[in-house]
Amino acid sequence: MYALRAKSIMNKPKVNQRMNCNSLLKEYVAEIDRLKCDLLAAWEKNGIYFSEESWNQMNMKSELRQTELVEANNYREPLRVVRDEYDQSIAVLKNKGHNFQSTKASLVQKGEELQQREVELQKVTNTFEEAVIVCQAHRDTEVTLNDIAMGLKGVTA
Repeated sequence: MYALRAKSIMNKPKVNQRMNCNSLLKEYVAEIDRLKCDLLAAWEKNGIYFSEESWNQMNMKSELRQTELVEANNYREPLRVVRDEYDQSIAVLKNKGHNFQSTKASLVQKGEELQQREVELQKVTNTFEEAVIVCQAHRDTEVTLNDIAMGLKGVTA
């Protein structure tokens, strides 16, 4: 995110303007004239103690600042909504991350249980196979004993 923000920075280089004496003098003369008009308005005590021109200029600056403030607030509201959505998304993502971690831990535990069950199953399978072999040996022995008993029964009869 930092890289994206850094990438979006736009530089607008401007050449420094050299102030020459004539332009500075013009600015100073205009400032002196404005101040003289303000002083004259103050001496006359004509309403407010600014010249009408200065008052209008101050009002225009004030209105311009007010307009800029309204525009800035208009931009802030959508940004605040986007920020809130971002915060909610981050909270959901963290919740999903916690759920993932708990599910992963549960999966590891179930895997270990499965391995234990497979070991037990192998033992039971081996025991069963041994029992089958022993049963087969008993059957074979019973058949042999039955044949012997039948042979002995026939000899005594």
